[in-house]
Amino acid sequence: MSQNATIRELDKELRDGKVADSAIDYAFILISSILAGVTYRLFAIAEPRVLHEAPMSGVSTDSYGADYAVGKGVLMRYLAFAGPKLKALGLTPPDPNEIIASAMSLLAHAPGAKNKYGLIWDDRTNQDVTPAGTNENDFSGDGNTDIWYFSTRAARLDGAAAAIPLIPG
Repeated sequence: MSQNATIRELDKELRDGKVADSAIDYAFILISSILAGVTYRLFAIAEPRVLHEAPMSGVSTDSYGADYAVGKGVLMRYLAFAGPKLKALGLTPPDPNEIIASAMSLLAHAPGAKNKYGLIWDDRTNQDVTPAGTNENDFSGDGNTDIWYFSTRAARLDGAAAAIPLIPG
C-alpha cells in the first residue's frame, strides 16, 4: 500500500466505485504536482529565478543540442498558458514572477559566447545553478551554424512572448 495519502484515497474510491466523479480532479492534481516539481528544479536557485536547461546526456548535447534548446522556450509558453487554467481549477499555477524574470533576463543578456549564443538566459553556467543541476556549458553550439542560431532565437522569442500576458498593466 502506498504511503501517499492521495494515492490511498484514490485506491479507496476505486474500490468503492466513486472514481468516475473524481478521476479528472485527481488527474489535474497529479499534473499540477508534477509540473510544480519540474519547474522548481529547472529555474535557477538564486534570484532572479531564471529558467535553465535540464541536465542531459553528453551525446544529446552534441547531436541534438539545437532541438533541445528550442524546448526551453516552448516550456515557457506552456507554463504561461497553463497558469490561469490551473488557478481556475483551484490548483497551484506556475509562478508568473519566474516567467517574467526569465523573459526580462533573456532580453538583458544578448546572445554571445558567454551564454552559448543565446542558450543560457542569464549567463550563469555553473553546474549547480538549479536544484536539478545543468550541463548547458557542455553544449557544443558555437553560434556559427544556421540551426543553432535559429533554435536559440526561437526559444528566446517564445520565452519573451510567454511573459507578455503576465506583465501587469
